Amino acid sequence: MGRGPQQGLQAPHPPVFTDDFIGDALTEKEHLNETAAKFLKPALVAGSKYAFSMPKKYFLMAGLGIVTSGMKIGDMVSLVEKYIGGWGDEQVSYRFEGYKDGQLVKTAVKTAVAETKLDVRVDNPELVEADTYDVTRVALTAVDQNGNRLPFASNAVTVHVEGPAEVIGPKSFALIGGDRAFWLRTKGASGEAVVTITVEHMGTYTCKVQVTKRQ
Repeated sequence: MGRGPQQGLQAPHPPVFTDDFIGDALTEKEHLNETAAKFLKPALVAGSKYAFSMPKKYFLMAGLGIVTSGMKIGDMVSLVEKYIGGWGDEQVSYRFEGYKDGQLVKTAVKTAVAETKLDVRVDNPELVEADTYDVTRVALTAVDQNGNRLPFASNAVTVHVEGPAEVIGPKSFALIGGDRAFWLRTKGASGEAVVTITVEHMGTYTCKVQVTKRQ
């Protein structure tokens, strides 16, 4: 990993760009010795960047890695297919951990999408109508099995509300970039409003909003 472009370094929390998606997998998962991994890892990372146009020194490092590990050419091909190419082959998962002051504060897992679902968030689940109506936003995000947003999701959404609240605006729309939101308003009565959200290919979700009408 490395810090981003020079202009990013001016920010309080500059971005971190990742060019190593192998980590310690060669020693922990492939059970290669440290010397072999030291040669093979840079070669594989370079291969993911340059393919067969990578600088000659990385071909040399790959050769040294094969020799010091005792692998056969077929074993090296399998590593290349697993960590660089291999469309349709075994999927690799990446786990990123963020630390602050030595404490783990954030974990993210990136892998192939195996499950899709909708994350529903209500800004304020308790509304109070007094002199005028009260409102709240309901935010929707399509996510995978690890909670990562699906930026290409554009599924159709339909909203139905039962109880003392109603949707402001259209009740049918599509996700944009995996996100969308709509607003609810009270309509002059107390009780529980049940919001049913049906999403194309993702199923049906519900959330509830409690409404209090003050006299």
